[in-house]
Amino acid sequence: MATAEQEAQATYLRDHWDSQSKAVGFLLTAHGVALVSCLAFLKDYEESTFDGIGKVIVLAALGLFVGSLSYGALVGCRSLEIRNVLQGLPGRRKVFFWPYVIFCIACYLIFVAVIGLVACLLRDL
Repeated sequence: MATAEQEAQATYLRDHWDSQSKAVGFLLTAHGVALVSCLAFLKDYEESTFDGIGKVIVLAALGLFVGSLSYGALVGCRSLEIRNVLQGLPGRRKVFFWPYVIFCIACYLIFVAVIGLVACLLRDL
């Protein structure tokens, strides 16, 4: 049975990881919107005016994949940390922490690349 202090610390950790979950969810949503927008553009305009739209589609799909890996690592890290606090285990096990950070940074950089590529395509019009 967890003590009151352990419960309070677990509640704090849940709140912390929930905010991280929202951030990853926003990145996933942004990549999904970019992918759906490109596919809708291709459906509506058969003769594409954008020559590089395939690159945007590939980057958006890659961002969705990396974001999914990031979300999986986040869920694993969250559950391990909360379990360790509730069981009173000393220290933090950072099994999933570094992959989560790497996947989040990669997902953000891919999104910046998508925005930059779209901006370059629009500038060339």
